[in-house]
Order: sequence, then structure tokens, then C-alpha cells
Amino acid sequence: MYASAHTFFRLRFPPVTVYIRILGGSKMETYRITHQGPEFMVSQNAGVTVGVYNTEQEAQLTVEDCERDDSMLQTARSLVNVAVETHMRLHHIDRRAAHDWIREATD
Repeated sequence: MYASAHTFFRLRFPPVTVYIRILGGSKMETYRITHQGPEFMVSQNAGVTVGVYNTEQEAQLTVEDCERDDSMLQTARSLVNVAVETHMRLHHIDRRAAHDWIREATD
């Protein structure tokens, strides 16, 4: 669903230009639906059960919701990482300090 999408953003911060590349699906979880008696179980590739549903359609909707959430989380992490790295370069500080400043700014 999102695996083939490549998105590029270009941000301009004088004197630094930052390119953000977000790869949809690069670290996304894999979900599967298994039939458990009269119900359908959705689980992650790590073996964690997401939920058990009465219909396959409910299970499929849950998988799609989880994949969308995973994609949004990966995008947000990529954006935060670029913000931290940019802040490090602009202010000549270490990663932990830059991360703390970015976190402070989001509150």
C-alpha cells in the first residue's frame, strides 16, 4: 500500500539545505490474518496479536489501519531525525542536546 511511495522534501535553512527522504514501508511491520475457529486473528510479524475479529473484513480494515499508523510513525521519526541533525549542524551541538531542544520546542 505505502511500500512503493518515495517522498522527498526540501527544506532551506540558511546556510544549510536539508533533503528529507521518506521511504514508505522501509521499516513497517508486516501483519497477517489467520483463521482461528470462527474468528480472524490479526498479528504482527513479531508474533504479537493485534486483535481477534468476527469477520475477515474487520480484520482486513484493522491491518490497513495498522499499516497507515506505521507509515505515519515512520514519517514522523524521519522528520524528527532530520530536525535533530539540522539543529546539530546549525548550532554545533551534540545529538542529545539537539534532541532535547527539539523535544522542548514541541511541548
